[in-house]
Amino acid sequence: NGERTNEMPKGETLRVAIEHCTRAYLRVPDSVRLIVAQGAHAWRALGGPQPLDEWRGYLSPEPAHVSPEGLLTTADDPEERAVPVLATLHISDLNWRPKMDLPTRKDFLKVGRILEGTWPWGWPRINNANEISDETLFRWFEQAAMAEFLVIDTEYDRDTKALSLLGVAVPEENNPVSVMQLHWWRPFTSPGRRSLFVDLLMDLVGKLPTVFQNVLADMPVLRRACGLTWESFKHIEDTMQAHAVLWCELPHDLEFQASMDSRYPKTKHLYGVDMERYNAGDLMDTVCAWQARLDDFSRDPQSRKVYDTQMLLLPHLDRSMEVGIAVDQDKVPPAIEKYRERAVAGERMAHAYCGWPINLRSDDQLKVVLYEQEGMPVQKHPESKQPTTNADAIALLRQQFYPLDPREDENITPAYVQQRIEQGAHPLLEAHVLHAHADHVLGHYLLPLVKES
Repeated sequence: NGERTNEMPKGETLRVAIEHCTRAYLRVPDSVRLIVAQGAHAWRALGGPQPLDEWRGYLSPEPAHVSPEGLLTTADDPEERAVPVLATLHISDLNWRPKMDLPTRKDFLKVGRILEGTWPWGWPRINNANEISDETLFRWFEQAAMAEFLVIDTEYDRDTKALSLLGVAVPEENNPVSVMQLHWWRPFTSPGRRSLFVDLLMDLVGKLPTVFQNVLADMPVLRRACGLTWESFKHIEDTMQAHAVLWCELPHDLEFQASMDSRYPKTKHLYGVDMERYNAGDLMDTVCAWQARLDDFSRDPQSRKVYDTQMLLLPHLDRSMEVGIAVDQDKVPPAIEKYRERAVAGERMAHAYCGWPINLRSDDQLKVVLYEQEGMPVQKHPESKQPTTNADAIALLRQQFYPLDPREDENITPAYVQQRIEQGAHPLLEAHVLHAHADHVLGHYLLPLVKES
């Protein structure tokens, strides 16, 4: 519209502007051997898969195609050259995502290794236990017994927990990771081959420490399919548990750990497309993740002590999930009724204050009342930068009217809320907390205890 402004355009306007500037003004010199795409806009402009956070720390599966003049072109151009593209956050993103400082540093450390040709490593051979001879299978397990540790990963039906693919891997000096897989249910998978594989695996886990990424997910599957129990293993390690102790502020899933520590290309996007390579990728990434956690523990022995203590609890947690926790069913209905009454009380208080039946579960309605009608300072989500009324935002707003009690979660009742309002707390904010707390207890704790008829 001709107006000068510092406001960033949005939506289609932003996409078209970025594409125009990239195509018209970006020049890639002949000497460039790697492009580092900093931030979502650069990653999108260079054709990177979305979203950026799922590819941060990895090379794009499709390199940038550059014409002899240095302009971005298409792969159909016979004179184009391919330049790999590395995804990372923009440096300015760290102002509002400070916890991503370490991952971003590790992203940039890969630049030198990419230029040297030492990262990422190529795929190791994937051995298929369904197709090789008994002699070859025996030889693999004999050689694996000399490794430092073993990694196990299972693929299974999320509903029935039925095993479909069992993968094992060991680190090797000359061949960085050696992978062996068995398709559990296939027309050509004989019961004899499954039995032999399980016998060899049972022997191996009794000799080597075994590493999992979330052993509590794999153990029930292995127990049901293979008869493996906690007592079958010489020692169990868990990369997820280790990462949670060492880097509590970061995500602990394997994909995130691999984005920082894996020496291999990204494989998580292969789920449902190529399950053999997907499973092998999980094995390879778990090997790398555990080696990185061992390095972390060598510099932080106190965290290792905490981790070792927590690992002692896992068999008990597994058992509690398998058999369940005893519940006094007679006490559940009264508790449900009590918290339903609290939720209704919160709604009535909010309706009385607003003068209309506001929906306390509606973020949009709360934003209108709190920020537009009440004029409270707008709270923004730390990542999206958009106005929000999430739990953290409500807590900050409540604090401005009356100090919070750090122990209040133990007893958020209508009487407690009424007392706070009389002392100066904001009625709508307190009503929201009363309703939200009761709704949370009902949905997460009480209603799941009711037996289905």
